[in-house]
Amino acid sequence: MNIEYLDQNCFFDTDLISSNPVFVEIGSYTGENGKRLLGRYENARLLIYEAGRRNYDLLVAAVSGLPITTHHKAVTGKDGTVTFYEFADAPSSNSTYKRHRKNKWLRVKNRLLRNRLVNKLVRVLRGITKRSRDPNARGKSAKYSMMFALNGKYKVTSVSVESVFTENSIDHIDVLFTNCEGGELAILSEILRKKKLRDKISQMCISPHDGRVYKKSKLDHIIAKSSRNFSVREGTTKYRSILLVNRRL
Repeated sequence: MNIEYLDQNCFFDTDLISSNPVFVEIGSYTGENGKRLLGRYENARLLIYEAGRRNYDLLVAAVSGLPITTHHKAVTGKDGTVTFYEFADAPSSNSTYKRHRKNKWLRVKNRLLRNRLVNKLVRVLRGITKRSRDPNARGKSAKYSMMFALNGKYKVTSVSVESVFTENSIDHIDVLFTNCEGGELAILSEILRKKKLRDKISQMCISPHDGRVYKKSKLDHIIAKSSRNFSVREGTTKYRSILLVNRRL
């Protein structure tokens, strides 16, 4: 096993990459990992899914001119539509989960957050609050999913992992990366339910949001279930990440 990190969340085994690799990233923000993969694998096919409107526009601008296919869709484990939430003070945490506070002063706060100095102060204070409620520090699942100021919500197209294969005309994925603010549970559930789909994916790197978006026990259960078909390796950086490697390889 030869482990390589793209950043503090994403890693994979380079020994298992095929001669014509296909990488799929769900929740990319600005496509930085896709760029790094292209630098390592010139003949790779890169597919990126980003559900948020603003983040998708940033992604398209960032990868313009590169051989990267982008999709403005959420991958949720099933085809249809889903409500997507955008947050004023944390665009990288936009999600299909309700992670916002509800209060009558929201509009006033959003106006204040447009002030750069106020925004910076809020981020510092929020960072202190988040560290004090770190589930790893207390050994419990922290309940701070309603922590952001809601900027807006809207419906977006959602697709299953199976549809990712069909709409891109691919028959395998070398590495599936997920950093999709809670969507990993539904994605893993679909893959584990469908054997034919499961056998087409060599590796999955999961950036979990247990304790922040959902209870830690939910992820622990599905990871334990996946260990029947995938070997499980925990990342070694300060941010939790999990690599699942198909046992059939």
